[in-house]
Amino acid sequence: MNTNALTFLLLLSVSFVLSSGNEYQNLLTDFVSLHESMGAEKNDIGVLLARVRHANERQLNSLKGFKRIISKQCDSSNSRIKQVIATIKQNLNSAKNSLNQWTKTLVKARRARKAAAEQIKKTINEEHKLEEKLAKFVVEYQVVAKDGDEKLLLTRQLLDIITTELVNHAGSSFIQLKNFKEKLNELKSALNNSNESIYGPIVTSLLELATEQNFSDQSVLGRIVAYIKALRASVKKFRKEQESNLDKEVGIIRKQIKNAERIIEVYRRARNQAVSQVIDAKHYIKSYNHEIQHLTVASKTRVSEVRSLTKVCGFEKKSIKTDEKIAKATLAVTSNLFKRGLRLA
Repeated sequence: MNTNALTFLLLLSVSFVLSSGNEYQNLLTDFVSLHESMGAEKNDIGVLLARVRHANERQLNSLKGFKRIISKQCDSSNSRIKQVIATIKQNLNSAKNSLNQWTKTLVKARRARKAAAEQIKKTINEEHKLEEKLAKFVVEYQVVAKDGDEKLLLTRQLLDIITTELVNHAGSSFIQLKNFKEKLNELKSALNNSNESIYGPIVTSLLELATEQNFSDQSVLGRIVAYIKALRASVKKFRKEQESNLDKEVGIIRKQIKNAERIIEVYRRARNQAVSQVIDAKHYIKSYNHEIQHLTVASKTRVSEVRSLTKVCGFEKKSIKTDEKIAKATLAVTSNLFKRGLRLA
């Protein structure tokens, strides 16, 4: 009990007399005198001082070991957090790059979608014009067919009249002549309406031959038949050429319409692809914005942890340094007490 009390008194006193030589000497003298007055042997005093010094040495060594542990843990924690911050920074940069790429993709996809829609509209308008053009050609084809049928019918009727006259050349020549002229004039009007002036000389020749006298002449009727047949052949040929030209034009227009339909389908696929890219881009932009926000918060948290760790480690190291300084000073005092105690003995 006395030993513990003296040890406590010694350690308490040391903390107040580290810088005072006189007080240090007085403390030493008082300490030895106290033990002597209590009947303690000088050897016991030396043993007690040795025990105190040994305790101080253990304390100093413990502080040094604790200092190494704190330093190692602080360095390890700091390195680990900084590595996490570096990883977060790398992921953040990657997310920002991806965000920029998807933003560009969104802009490009929207332009592609708009361009495809404009081309679809333009090509549809062109297709409608081609369909209108085709419809006009179909009507023209029908007109050509109708006009050709009318002319061929008239030439057929003229041939029938002449053929009848050749078979029955007596008694009805005047009536047949009248009918012949009427049909011939109808044919002339039809040819004039269709701007087929190349047949004018033949019709004129037929009109000149269409007399009562000539209708009584079998040889003249034969010439008229030959003219009508030639005219009929020419009408057929002209109609065939017209129909052939119309068929070519119709074929070209139909190919153009089919090509326009293919173009529209191509642009529709391009538009659908662009729409899909817009949807994907919006999805990834939202995702990367969320990721960037999350990583930014995580980075700030880790930076805050580094600051806190630096403060804690700094405080611990400073405290240990102070404790180590006190322990060294205490050990020095105890050692001096031990040496002087021995000299006093």
